[in-house]
This record gives sequence, structure tokens and C-alpha cells, in this order.
Amino acid sequence: MRGVHYTRTPPGVAKFVFCPQGRALDIVVDLRVGSPTFGRHDTVVLDPREARAVYFPVGVGHAFVALEDDTAMQYLLSREYVPEDELAVSVLDPALALPLPADLDPVLSARDTEAIGLAQARERGLLPLYDDAIAAEKAIGPLPE
Repeated sequence: MRGVHYTRTPPGVAKFVFCPQGRALDIVVDLRVGSPTFGRHDTVVLDPREARAVYFPVGVGHAFVALEDDTAMQYLLSREYVPEDELAVSVLDPALALPLPADLDPVLSARDTEAIGLAQARERGLLPLYDDAIAAEKAIGPLPE
């Protein structure tokens, strides 16, 4: 299990995510304070057979659960990865009510184990503001058709 990861905004980073191996429950969480969908989530199962991919706009959080051993995820980022700009909200935060598999015994990285809840991140001013995220998204430009 990984996430919910997001990028400090500004600068903000958009992601395009694909699962070339295995199978994963991919989760998008709107972390943009002021967004009409703040705190809501959506999910999709990604695998190479269906060849689906997900676009994560600036300010939106990303989590996933590997549903098979040896699952791999691939990312395309809108700008260079800068570790200091990467933040996380706990994927296990009950306030998010993420639809995690009930039979799951989660294996988390140290970073994800130590991640704070959504309310704490908001209180500390760590979440992206909706207007800042929209501005950063516009600076990226349109997606190719």
C-alpha cells in the first residue's frame, strides 16, 4: 500500500499513472483546500490487460494498493521529481474513508506509516489551495489529444 502522496503547490506536479505489471487499486483523493470535491476520492483498478491509465491533476493525492505480488506502477510527471516537495497524508486516515480491501494486511513504507491525517495536514497549512493548484495546472498546458 502506498500514499496518499501529493506535491507541495506551488510548484505542483501532475501525474500520469499506469500499471504495466500486476494489478493495483488506484486511488485519487482531492486534497485541494477550497475545491468543491475536497476530501472526496475515486478509484480504478489498473492492470496491463485493460491498459487504463489515470491522470492526477496538480494538488490531487495519489494512493494505490497492490492487488497482486510483483505489481509495478509507472509514472510520467509534469516536472522534475523533487523529494523535498513530496508530502503525504495517511492512507489509513478514517476521515478519508478510502475503500481499502477488508482482508488486507497493509505493508507501508516508513514515510507512509508516519504520515499525518487530513485534518492535521490542513491545520498545518500543508495542503494545496485550490486556486494555486488550478494556476499550476494551467501553466502545464493542455494534454495532447
